[in-house]
Amino acid sequence: MGHMVTSDMLTECPEAAERGPGRVMADRWRGMTPQQLSAIYGEREEQRLRAQKQREAERAREAAWDLQQMSLASRGEEEERRERELQRERKIQLDQYNVQLAKEQQAHQEYLDKKLYTNEPSRDYFNQFNTASR
Repeated sequence: MGHMVTSDMLTECPEAAERGPGRVMADRWRGMTPQQLSAIYGEREEQRLRAQKQREAERAREAAWDLQQMSLASRGEEEERRERELQRERKIQLDQYNVQLAKEQQAHQEYLDKKLYTNEPSRDYFNQFNTASR
């Protein structure tokens, strides 16, 4: 009787498992030891801390990326504003140049009309054509 009470079957000795050392028979399992539980809890806490650090690092990267994007956007907007200002100034200069050209052209046309082309052809000039039968 004493052997039956102290046998490996009733005490669930893990060394008696037929599958080899370190393996536990499922029908003889009573739970983990406090050391195993504390090791699992410790590993879980380490994983949680690593994940938290990883999330914080990701947030920091995202914040830096957002800051860089905002900086690039503001520089782009400033560059676009400068470009629009330059285009506006070029348009004003071109308009002024066109006004100057129009005045010069008008002055030249007046010179041609009033000074250079004052001699209108008379009837005699036109009558000299088509008079010979060559």
